[in-house]
Amino acid sequence: MALTRGRYYKGVVVFVQFEDDTIMPNSRYWPLDSMPYLPDWCRLLVYPDTCSYPNIENLSHTSDSANLSQYFYEMSFGRLHIIGDVYPKIVVPPHPSDEYGGNVGKVNYDILTYIDTAVVISESGDTLLKGVDFSLYDNWTLGSYEHINEPDGEVDFIIMIYRWLPWPRWSGLAGLPLDPTVIVTYDSLPNGTRVKIIGSWLPRSGVTQHRAYNGMTYTKYLAAHELGHYLLNVGTGFITNFPWLSLMHDRGNAWNAERGMLSWERERLGWIGYSTIDLATIPDSYTITLPDYMTTGIAWRLLVNSSIYYLIENRQGISPHDWAADHGIYIFRVEVENDRPRDVECADGNWIFKLDTLPNGKIKVRRVHADRYSPWDEINWNKIQDGVKYCCRKPFYPEDAIWGDEEDAFDLTFNNVFSPWSNPMARDSFAIEIFSEYDGLYTLRIYKNPVYAAPSKPQNLRYVRYNDHPKLIWDSNDEPDLLGYNVYRKIGSEDWQLIAYHRTDTTYIDYNIDLTPESPWDKEIINYQVTAVDSQYKESVPSYLWLIGERVPKAALSASTKGIYRVMISPNPFIDRLIIRYFVPHAMKVKIEIYDMTGRCVKSIVNNYNKTGIYDSIICDGGEMVPGVYFVRVKFDQHMLTTKIVKVR
Repeated sequence: MALTRGRYYKGVVVFVQFEDDTIMPNSRYWPLDSMPYLPDWCRLLVYPDTCSYPNIENLSHTSDSANLSQYFYEMSFGRLHIIGDVYPKIVVPPHPSDEYGGNVGKVNYDILTYIDTAVVISESGDTLLKGVDFSLYDNWTLGSYEHINEPDGEVDFIIMIYRWLPWPRWSGLAGLPLDPTVIVTYDSLPNGTRVKIIGSWLPRSGVTQHRAYNGMTYTKYLAAHELGHYLLNVGTGFITNFPWLSLMHDRGNAWNAERGMLSWERERLGWIGYSTIDLATIPDSYTITLPDYMTTGIAWRLLVNSSIYYLIENRQGISPHDWAADHGIYIFRVEVENDRPRDVECADGNWIFKLDTLPNGKIKVRRVHADRYSPWDEINWNKIQDGVKYCCRKPFYPEDAIWGDEEDAFDLTFNNVFSPWSNPMARDSFAIEIFSEYDGLYTLRIYKNPVYAAPSKPQNLRYVRYNDHPKLIWDSNDEPDLLGYNVYRKIGSEDWQLIAYHRTDTTYIDYNIDLTPESPWDKEIINYQVTAVDSQYKESVPSYLWLIGERVPKAALSASTKGIYRVMISPNPFIDRLIIRYFVPHAMKVKIEIYDMTGRCVKSIVNNYNKTGIYDSIICDGGEMVPGVYFVRVKFDQHMLTTKIVKVR
């Protein structure tokens, strides 16, 4: 907070390697034989001045230009420049690591007193530096809330980066330990005051970190995290227990997940302002739009009551610092008493997990079944057994889900509802429904009464064999206005077909499929999905797939829902009013027509280019359709679905 009104903050970065370092000798980022010359990325960690920053459209996650300076420039929207100079060579401590006895303050002291006067010679024999002029890095006077842009005789900040330190369990320290605790440099201010380096925890003099053999990406985010303690906690103690997808992430299973800033962090620093919705004052429903959060700073705060609010962000991966594994809507619950988000509401829900011991003795993590009352999702679940910490990462789990995966964001096709009955569930009485998406811009509807939102996706679809036929079973939805369930089937490369309509129980036996070895289905892959339908004829997104004939990875299950074309028609039979609800998975041309038994088109209903979203077409028949059988033909670009309807008197 203290730096938000400063235009720049300048320090010095020092890279250190012990002579007896033997860790990761062939690291491609910092091999052991680099000494004394810096790897190229080290020279690029910070910009030397407030220069023009590169356009983020030209940067990737691993671009060296997306460095520590660019990070804070982008996160602050140009309000904060973290700049500095990189000491031009690797510094080797005067003693082997074991002679320091684990005292990193003593190593820091030896290094900084050395570079204060040391002459640096280039490979060609030219003099690069005659000692560091530490007065260049004293530009601010520390205040209790803000800094004053005047030197105070103390160096503002130094980043000490070690290739490897053999003692600590930590990766970084929000402080610069020194032993002795003060270095009086040979450099003076214009008034003659000798500049000092003060050994202390922040907010004094700097940070210390190691494991720099991991390269630029790891090193810059760790440095940003340690400086984040400075930004967010001047004079108030350290900030802790932050969730995934934040700079200050320090809980859970992922040890290097600090990335782009959460909206809470940027708002606290005065770099963005929330758009706020108060449930107490809005009408029954309220529509909001969200562009990409990281590049626009637009995030919504939903005030539930005086104790609880939710933060809503749209992550589209445009920024080089947006490492969200999935693109879409992220929701964070904040308890005002704790004054910070504690966890992200993962769209793939909460689960029961179990450790399985395989015949070869290896232990694997298994996702048993979905349970919205469970406190565990793939990011935060862990269990310690026999001294080993197991979590949802390789080699214990099929994927490294603790860093996020492609099922974490809410979107139109995988999970579009957050309510008291969804998984994950809102622990408060309201609902969020994703209504449409176009080119990364999301439209959401907030419901004060959650019953008006679409139903949540059915959970735990599974299959048993029943007299050589597939019997599907799923958990019941708890929405009070639930009408029933639709069951869909897809055989091989055929289109999805609606095979059961508004079914009120949670089982279905598909008597049309024979599972005996001699049946024609024996060589086909048969796919099933179930949706829920409420009394408003709103249909949920599909459940997870269940495949008979082939097992597929979890990622393939979720990806396969992306291209589903769905049409729901009600009531059927109808008298004079018919509702055709259809889902458009991506922007395309949609055409809807009604044909009679002779093949004659009797009504043309829709012939438009539609964005991604859910649409309703209401047909009020004035008598031009006589009672009988008709066919509704819905054409999505080149894909066509046909449904039989019956008009009665």
